[in-house]
Amino acid sequence: MNKTFLAGVLALLACLGLIICPGVFGQEGKKPTVNKAVQWASNDGKTQVFLADAGPKGYRLTVITAMPLRVSYHTSRNSRIPVEKVLAPLPSAIKGVTTYDIDHRFTRTTPWMRLEFNLNGKLVNELTRTFFNNIDGVVPNEQFQPGRGK
Repeated sequence: MNKTFLAGVLALLACLGLIICPGVFGQEGKKPTVNKAVQWASNDGKTQVFLADAGPKGYRLTVITAMPLRVSYHTSRNSRIPVEKVLAPLPSAIKGVTTYDIDHRFTRTTPWMRLEFNLNGKLVNELTRTFFNNIDGVVPNEQFQPGRGK
């Protein structure tokens, strides 16, 4: 069996376990209802990223990698007030699996969201994603710049 395929299957199972049964992995709280999720990976397949709609509280991001990535969230309110935040990981008992909660709702005043991945202070373009109107709406990262809005 292809190692990349197997790694993807294991990553998906781990992600679903963290979303559906957070208490099993040392996380507190009720399980969020998953309405929609998207997945992407690094070109070499060594990093898997899962973004799931967690209902009214926003989104749950799960990153599976051995690399020490820093994840930042960016948006703007009313197209002029920048919102930039380094995401804090949730506690996890699984090595190489990092989960974050993102408090974002796509609205008329916050129509876009950018998830920026950095390794040793350098942007990892292949993992960075910018979404417009929903998590299905991926747009070029250059369309929205952190701190500048549209």
